[in-house]
Amino acid sequence: MKKIALTVFLIIFSAVCVFSQMPGWMTIHDSDGNVYFIDGALKIQASGDPEFKNKAIKKESALYYLEQAKLLYKQHHKADALTLLKSIKILSDKTNSMHKISDLATAEIAKIMKLEGERFHQLDIDSSIILYSMNDKQCLISTYGGFEFCAEGRINVYKKISLEKYNYSRDGVLAAVFPTNAGEIAYCLISITSENFHYNLKMVKDYEEIVRNKIGGDAYEKTVIEEKKYFKFVKLKYEGASNYLGYEIFKIQENRGLYVKMIYLENQDGAYGEKNKKMALEISDSK
Repeated sequence: MKKIALTVFLIIFSAVCVFSQMPGWMTIHDSDGNVYFIDGALKIQASGDPEFKNKAIKKESALYYLEQAKLLYKQHHKADALTLLKSIKILSDKTNSMHKISDLATAEIAKIMKLEGERFHQLDIDSSIILYSMNDKQCLISTYGGFEFCAEGRINVYKKISLEKYNYSRDGVLAAVFPTNAGEIAYCLISITSENFHYNLKMVKDYEEIVRNKIGGDAYEKTVIEEKKYFKFVKLKYEGASNYLGYEIFKIQENRGLYVKMIYLENQDGAYGEKNKKMALEISDSK
């Protein structure tokens, strides 16, 4: 089995942490059956390639990606094609520019909708994670889950999970944020889950209980920073051979629950601690 080193994060769907046989390593089990081994450099040893190879498109390259989208669809990479087309439209809206290219992307999406018919709904879900570059930042948007954040540096998306069943839907992403020109150590490892229920959530503590029942126990020391009826902000700390800090956010709005989990090395706190805190809070306010 081919192993690759991925600098990623303790995932949103995860949480049972135990020491592995290697000194200073943790073993992370997630609810989808994946296993990650985190070492003291915030490196994860995992099997296989990243599930999603999203690229953050730039305004200057929009026409190129429009042509790439057409080619991808012809080659039956339909979700990748739609992702690029949606990225062009979102980037156009964000920058208030490249309107002609955006119109061409809209026309291509209309063609795909007509060709796919009832299949387009699932295709739309499968292409929900959008990355784009703007003003020296990269931004990630989930068009299905409704969350969004921007970061200084480079965002790598490693996993996306979408589920729609009966009157319930869920959209989740696992990503890492890397400095622009500062090696390969991520300064922020983050997971986000957005859920829609068939009933309204009345208290944030009720949603927290739902989340913790799904992910199980963990080894983090938790300090509540802020708690309101619809919002809870928690500081995380893990002490071991390598020390980690992080945040959890629980937020509810009518029938929607949002859960954010972030982790980073304790020795990065001086350089990135406040930046990571601000980023986590901005994610919670994206919808």
